[in-house]
Amino acid sequence: MDELKKINFELPKITFEDEISKWKEFYLKYLYHFKGNRNEVLAKLQTLYQGYQIFANRKTLLSSETVKLDIEAEDFIKKQFHKDIFTNFSKIPEVKQKSLSQDVDNFWGKLGLIILESFAHISNELIATANYRFQFLKFIYDCYYNYGLHPNITKREHNIFGRYNIVIEFSENRKTEKETKPYLKKKDLEDNILRAWENNIDLTINGRIIKHKNIKRIKASYTLLKIDEIPLFAQKHGFSWTNQLKDIETFINTCPDVTDQIIKNPKLKALDKKKELENKAEIKQLEFKNQSISYIDIDRISELKNLKNKKFDLSKLIQICEELNNAAISKSYYSVSLLGRAVIDHIPPIFGCKNFSEYANNKSAKSIKSTLLNLEVSLRNISDNHIHSQIKQKEITPNIKQIDFSNDLDVLLGEVIREISADNNVTT
Repeated sequence: MDELKKINFELPKITFEDEISKWKEFYLKYLYHFKGNRNEVLAKLQTLYQGYQIFANRKTLLSSETVKLDIEAEDFIKKQFHKDIFTNFSKIPEVKQKSLSQDVDNFWGKLGLIILESFAHISNELIATANYRFQFLKFIYDCYYNYGLHPNITKREHNIFGRYNIVIEFSENRKTEKETKPYLKKKDLEDNILRAWENNIDLTINGRIIKHKNIKRIKASYTLLKIDEIPLFAQKHGFSWTNQLKDIETFINTCPDVTDQIIKNPKLKALDKKKELENKAEIKQLEFKNQSISYIDIDRISELKNLKNKKFDLSKLIQICEELNNAAISKSYYSVSLLGRAVIDHIPPIFGCKNFSEYANNKSAKSIKSTLLNLEVSLRNISDNHIHSQIKQKEITPNIKQIDFSNDLDVLLGEVIREISADNNVTT
C-alpha cells in the first residue's frame, strides 16, 4: 500500500456564476469544435467516471487496483481530446494551502479549485487521485452533455439577466412578412413594442414602421442566457449562430414562449380602461354630501358600536345605519328615504322627547336647528310621498340628489353620540 499523505485544502467560496463561466470557457475552448462521435464519447466518459467513482468511495485503495482503469482512461483522453485535457487529467493540480485563499488567474487553476472542492479533506492520496479523476471526467461529461450550458443559468436573477425576444408577423402589399428583435430588456420591450400595441398605434421595429391594423401576430419568448452563451444554445438545438449568420427566428422560437404572459389584446386593454373610468365615475357619483362614499360614515357607525348605555340599546339604530349604506350603494333610493325616516323616528327618547319634531323645534341647539328641521320637513315629506303615493300613469323615480340627507343625518348621529357620552349611565 502506498504511503498515506494528508491533503487538507481550504478552498475559497465558488459562486454559481463561477461554475457557469468554467463550463462555458472549457466548452468553447475544447469541445465546441469537437468532431468525435457524440453519443459514443458520452457513453465512454460515463463508464470511466463511474469506475473512478467506485474507487473514490473506498476507505483505502491499492495502486494495482487503478492501473487498468488509468491506462484505459489515459488512452481514451489522449486520442479524443486536446493535450491540455490529457495533461491535467494525469495529475492532481498542485495547489498549496496558502495560495488557495488568493485569486487564481490561470484557467486550469480555477477549474482545479472547483473540482477540488468535492474532496478537500480526503487523506488517502490514491483515493484523492481517484476522486479527482472522477470529478474531472464527470465535469467533461456534464459540460459536453449540456453543450457548456450550466444548469445554474436558470438560477440567475430575472431582473438582471432576463431578456425578451419578439417576432412580429404582419401583412404588407398582400404579403405576409416578419420582423424579429432578439434580446430586449423588459423596459425596451414595454416602451417600444407593447406600449404601441396596447394603444392601437403603429410601432417601429428595426427602423421599420408597421401599421397596427396590419399586425397579424406578435410572439414573445424569454431567455436568461448571456450573449456569448447563445452560440452554445444554438449548437445544442441545431441552428446557426455565427458572425456571418444568425438564425434569429429559430432562436426566438426555441426559447420558452411567454406571449400570453406579457402581450394583452389591445381591445381588452381598452375595455379595462373603459371599466376603470366607469368605476371612477361610479365612485364619484356615490360621493354624498358628507364627503364620503358611504351614506352613513363608517367611522360614525364605529363610534355608535363602541357606546354602551343602560337606558338605550343602540343595536337597532346601528342596523338601520348599515342597511342605509347598503341601500345607497345599490341605488335603492326608495329604501334610503324610508330608512332615513326610520332613524329620525327612532332616536327622540335619547333626547327626552316624544317625537322628532319636538326635539328639532324645542330642544336642539340653535346652531343645528336648521339642519334638524331639514330632516323633519324635507326628509319626512319625501319619505311620506314614497310610502303613501298611489300608482300613476307616469312615475318619476327618486335619484341620489333627491334623497341625499347624509350630511344632516351625520350631524344628528353626532348629537346622539354626544348625548349618550354625557349620560351618567354610559358604560364602556
